[in-house]
Amino acid sequence: QVRFDPGIALPLYAGAAAKVIFAFMSRYEQDKALQGKLPALSQPGFINKKELRNELKAIRKARVAISCGDVHPGVTGVSVPVFASNQQFLAGLTVAGPVDRMPPERHAELVAKLRIAADKISEAYSKAARLNK
Repeated sequence: QVRFDPGIALPLYAGAAAKVIFAFMSRYEQDKALQGKLPALSQPGFINKKELRNELKAIRKARVAISCGDVHPGVTGVSVPVFASNQQFLAGLTVAGPVDRMPPERHAELVAKLRIAADKISEAYSKAARLNK
């Protein structure tokens, strides 16, 4: 069982849900968030900013973020972006669970299902936006 306490603030570099949001922020916003030292959550030490920037670029290009143990040991997260019809980033859609239930060989399946759901959310958002004009 995986449980996250409501209201707990986590850094933008911790976990798939946060990273998919971070990846679609402007460069200016990313730079502001990357000021100072970035403590790692699941291990001693600090986050390498150059490696993080490269990871954010890869997430933006692939339109998927996958994390294993970033926030909690033994927990995997898979997240995809949700876009408006004009390709403006709206949100991230994420599923998380124990690594034994979400092993790497299931990631492609999970990404595909999340993308279908994200497309449906995007369509509903766009339809609502048109109706409210």
